[in-house]
Amino acid sequence: MTYIMSLLWYDGIKVINKAYEERDKQKLWEMWLARYPNMTKDDFIPFSEFYDANIVKNVSKRSTEDILKEAAEIRKKFSKKRR
Repeated sequence: MTYIMSLLWYDGIKVINKAYEERDKQKLWEMWLARYPNMTKDDFIPFSEFYDANIVKNVSKRSTEDILKEAAEIRKKFSKKRR
């Protein structure tokens, strides 16, 4: 934890997010292993496919304009608080 705290904030967030991703991957691996003994040739699914089917991908459906507008509003609010 000391190492993470010594990083720049965005690098620390990347490390923490990677740790959460690996934790979730481990949980899915354990779920797949629990199902493996009951799989047959007909319904076998490789772990990579099982993982892809069960992982939630953060894909924004908002337009670029909406995102930039929200970012500008956040900057405006932040600059007001700093004064």
